Amino acid sequence: MSDDHCPTPKMHPKHLCKLKKLGQAEELRARNNTPTVTCDKCGARGNQPEDVCRPQSGR
Repeated sequence: MSDDHCPTPKMHPKHLCKLKKLGQAEELRARNNTPTVTCDKCGARGNQPEDVCRPQSGR
């Protein structure tokens, strides 16, 4: 997902899809070790809604 398709572009550098693209494995593990939300756009699972572009809990 490119930054321009993210509803919160200022937060996008810390979203899981961006971290994965940049190869930041350690940061990825820290942000999805106990996932509670899923990104409605790409399916990434994160610990907090702030970790994904379009959070949807309970998936």
